[in-house]
Amino acid sequence: MKNECMGLINLDSIQNPSVNVLSDHRPVATIPIAGRYRLIDFTLSNMVNSGITNVGIYAREKYRSLTDHLGSGKDWDLSRKQGGLYVLSPENAKNNNNYGYRKGDIYTILANIDYIEKSPEEYVIVAPSYMICSIDYNDLLKYHKKSNNDITIVYKRVENANKDFKNCNTLNIDKDKLVKNVGNNLNTFPSANICMDTFIMKRTDFIECIYSIASMGTYS
Repeated sequence: MKNECMGLINLDSIQNPSVNVLSDHRPVATIPIAGRYRLIDFTLSNMVNSGITNVGIYAREKYRSLTDHLGSGKDWDLSRKQGGLYVLSPENAKNNNNYGYRKGDIYTILANIDYIEKSPEEYVIVAPSYMICSIDYNDLLKYHKKSNNDITIVYKRVENANKDFKNCNTLNIDKDKLVKNVGNNLNTFPSANICMDTFIMKRTDFIECIYSIASMGTYS
């Protein structure tokens, strides 16, 4: 996948009261795990282990702990002349027109859309910073190409949705594995397709989506 796909990590916080105290002064991405790691390390490691060398992290607020943890990106072999690791915020964007201060992650991305437009990779993977899992994105890219769909969404079928996945997004999928609609888990049934908020698509399609959604005033 090297040089074929770029990675975007979205720091928009999950809406879960159980972590509010932990994230009062930091993004959910930098909540400690096992003393030395942070939640974002899982997503970063998945990308680097899949050969992705151009990674942008979209941060909107309270991201000092993030930059302290990431440093130059050397620990992930992302301190490099070609590609590398970029922390992008609306505050750092040129002519941001206050995009990042509007509600929603769309405007945080729009404020730094030039980073995506200038990237040479054909595909983009968008992943959250708070998902603890191990994924080989090479397999995801192969599946995406084979499917000929515009967008591929990663999900996990679980049998304990009514206990451990409250308020998570769920996917209603037909027999052809196409998404019919996206819902919210209300703890009603144990079986559910939990959306892992990870998407892959062509970079040019992603850019078109951002401009289109922003032009309609939608924010997520």
